[in-house]
Amino acid sequence: MKKLLLGSILLTIFSLSVILFQISCQKTVLADGSEQPSPSVALLSKPVITVNTVQNGVDSLGNPKYNQTEFTTLELYIVNENGLNKLNVSLPDQEFIWLNARLSNNGKTIMFGSIHKTRGYTGVYSCNTDGNNLRKVADENYTLEDLN
Repeated sequence: MKKLLLGSILLTIFSLSVILFQISCQKTVLADGSEQPSPSVALLSKPVITVNTVQNGVDSLGNPKYNQTEFTTLELYIVNENGLNKLNVSLPDQEFIWLNARLSNNGKTIMFGSIHKTRGYTGVYSCNTDGNNLRKVADENYTLEDLN
């Protein structure tokens, strides 16, 4: 009888330990509904040749002479569930998107370099994927790679 009672107690303790182990391994997800999942967004860029025309004097008849230079800039496009949309960014006067452009990990912010028509590289900007909230995050001493 003593062995039967001791065996029952031992089996009961073993069963309780298995139950506690299962409870501790249970995965629970609590969602408060305040955070909306971000839609999948991809960033595409298209190189564009931009022509810069600068007056560099006058000819013998007094007509202005112009010097034209070409440089490559970028047009940015956002791809999401609504399709392909061109990103319209309002950069300062005579500045263009240049070099690389990167999308943030959460898919809500874009960072890119910029170039001025005559002064050259001007720094790194960031904006939302809709083109709003443009701000300069680094001057011409930094590139996008420096900000990693």
